[in-house]
Amino acid sequence: MGLIVSVFSGPCSNSPCKNGGTCTEVKGGYKCICPPSHTGTTCNVKFNPCQSKPCKNGATCSVVKNAFKCNCKKPYSGNTCETGPCSNSPCKNGGTCTEVKGGYKCICPPSHTGTTCNVKFNPCQSKPCKNGATCSVVKNAFKCNCKKPYSGNTCETGPCSTNPCQNGGTCKVNGQTFKCDCKSHSMDRRPCSTNPIVRMEEHVKVNGQTFKCDCKSPFNGTKCEIGPCSTNPCQNGGTCKVNGQTFKCDCKSPFNGPKCEIGPCSTNPCQNGGTCKVNGQTFKCDCKSPFNGTKCEIGPCSSNPCQNGGICIVVEQDYKCECKAPYNGNNCETGPCSVNPCENGGSCKVDGLIYKCDCKSPYTGKNCETSPCSTNPCQNGGTCKVDGQTFLNVNATHHMMDEIAKEVHVHRIHAEMEEPAKWMGNLLKCECKSPFNGKNCEIGPCSSNPCQNTGICKVHGQSFKCECKPPFSGKNCELDPCTVNPCINKGNCSVEKNTFKCKCPLPYSGNKCERDPCQLNPCKNGGSCKINGSSVVCVCKGNYIGDKCQHECNCKNGKCRVTTSDEVICECLTEFGKYKDECRACDCGTGANCTFDVGFFLHDKYCLCPDDPCLIKPCKNEGTCTVKGKVFKCICKPPYLGDTCEKNLCSQNPCKNGGTCKINGADFQCRCKSPYSGKMCEKDPCTDNPCKNGGTCQRYKDSFKCSCKEPFFGDTCEKDPCSSNPCKNGGACKLENNSFNCNCKPHILEIIVRKILVLTIHVRTEAYVN
Repeated sequence: MGLIVSVFSGPCSNSPCKNGGTCTEVKGGYKCICPPSHTGTTCNVKFNPCQSKPCKNGATCSVVKNAFKCNCKKPYSGNTCETGPCSNSPCKNGGTCTEVKGGYKCICPPSHTGTTCNVKFNPCQSKPCKNGATCSVVKNAFKCNCKKPYSGNTCETGPCSTNPCQNGGTCKVNGQTFKCDCKSHSMDRRPCSTNPIVRMEEHVKVNGQTFKCDCKSPFNGTKCEIGPCSTNPCQNGGTCKVNGQTFKCDCKSPFNGPKCEIGPCSTNPCQNGGTCKVNGQTFKCDCKSPFNGTKCEIGPCSSNPCQNGGICIVVEQDYKCECKAPYNGNNCETGPCSVNPCENGGSCKVDGLIYKCDCKSPYTGKNCETSPCSTNPCQNGGTCKVDGQTFLNVNATHHMMDEIAKEVHVHRIHAEMEEPAKWMGNLLKCECKSPFNGKNCEIGPCSSNPCQNTGICKVHGQSFKCECKPPFSGKNCELDPCTVNPCINKGNCSVEKNTFKCKCPLPYSGNKCERDPCQLNPCKNGGSCKINGSSVVCVCKGNYIGDKCQHECNCKNGKCRVTTSDEVICECLTEFGKYKDECRACDCGTGANCTFDVGFFLHDKYCLCPDDPCLIKPCKNEGTCTVKGKVFKCICKPPYLGDTCEKNLCSQNPCKNGGTCKINGADFQCRCKSPYSGKMCEKDPCTDNPCKNGGTCQRYKDSFKCSCKEPFFGDTCEKDPCSSNPCKNGGACKLENNSFNCNCKPHILEIIVRKILVLTIHVRTEAYVN
């Protein structure tokens, strides 16, 4: 009994590219190379080079041999009619160029004038200053320096400016004021008389030295000068006439209305900011660029270039589209489906503000981008392929066929897999690039992480190469400056600032503890220098004594001793006395007698010592004194020792490597410095060789470091490439050539149709019984 599962072939097998497009397989799917006449993911869109409206300035676009061609309006030219009268910047000296009908116009800065702003502007050239004033240029404008009594911007204001002389009198400037030359009046009076002889006329009354006017209606004012026509109410050149108590306008053609205010421009027929001017019996519009037409109604938005409900707005010489979501682009032509985001032959549809893809089987995902190889499980450049590309033969058990028979009633089903990883593992296959291998090409020369001390492992040919961080080196970055143990004389090596540093035991010094005090030959008088523990000892020749053999000793029947003040004194042997100064008290110690010499020196005293040497209690620290012959011997209590029990177990400092000795009852105890241990601090981290599998142990700071033999790694070289159990699905891991190899078991794919959805795939099943 068996099951044949049909699996889709390559992404180009169903020829997804239309209209002569060429299909090429790429990572995760396919790519169509379209002919010039079409575009889109599957070459399904007819390419219209005019769709993006490349032609500017009102030009028309036509398609010629799959490309656009612009038919430009005068005066524009260029591939997209982008070149106009202002393109070569004709306006000089900071002038602004504006395109007008038939050419251009320069708007010049205040400092220049002329057609192209090429003429330096001199505001005094037109001689604007009147009444003898002098003109000067200040900030590109003229300034008049007026002579008294004149004032104003052009010195136009003087004593006669307000025409103070009435009744036809002529005003003349007289110094800082004015003088009136009066005409003879209808009233009988002397010219300009201050005491006129008045002949009264109607409505004129003389009141002392002034007058008062009684005005006829509808006039009023001091001189009856104000009437219905005083405000000049008739517009557009109309003539005002008094009509009863009001006025009447005689209008010039083509104006009419009570005040001649109605004309061809009254309804403001010129659109888009155009200026209306009366032209005979009608109007004429001066249009602002870029508008034209009888009423300036034609502009960049006239052709309604904004697609998909976009709103067109004129901006300078061009237009701008305010697009409705989700569209954008110069003409709102770009929407969610414009770039055809649906891959692998999927169809794109706009759905509200987003798009939706109808995917072809077996692709899924938002953009139909997901295929069995989409997750690309193949690492390190491995190629993911569907196993076999045609059919996958799967062994099935009788029990399994029974389960399928209960559920499968059609040729195409949704199979719900209980173990998707196992199923996909049989569908997909990784073709690995050398030197990688493994199910997902995940195994390579760097898989075992051979580079120590945070070194970076990189694949190099068929092997690996470690990029070591300072101060480490070696194939596996296993070497540091302390690896070769540069510190001599039992110096302790540590790594500091990418180099080594030696901590030297006393009395050694130097970068490598290579210097000792005996090199300087401190011992005098032929004494030999020796290192004793942490001290320097001079072994003196002959009668010389002292820490440097600097003193000569001539004591008879005794031994010399150097005092703290560097003086030499004699200490007598037990059976010999010592002369004392007779002027001092005779202090011979316990059991000794002081007497005078009977010889020549009767004035000298000396000590006569007893025969029992224990009487002077020579044993210290509760030691027991015994006599053998005439010599004493001390039996010491633990932990004391020495001839007189003056020493203890810590006196010779048995603790090594800088350990501190302390008496503990009858024994001693060492307090060891890190990383040392043991009874006398004699052990270091490498003493017991913690490195396994032939690894070499090296002291590193306060611990140890292992240099592992290939293919082992880890802190103690305890791991190998098989430690992480890289072989899946029951495969057996075996070490080979410093790497590993998997001996895989034959795999049987078991498909169990369940109601719990784990993975959905489309398969065609054909069940048969052998």
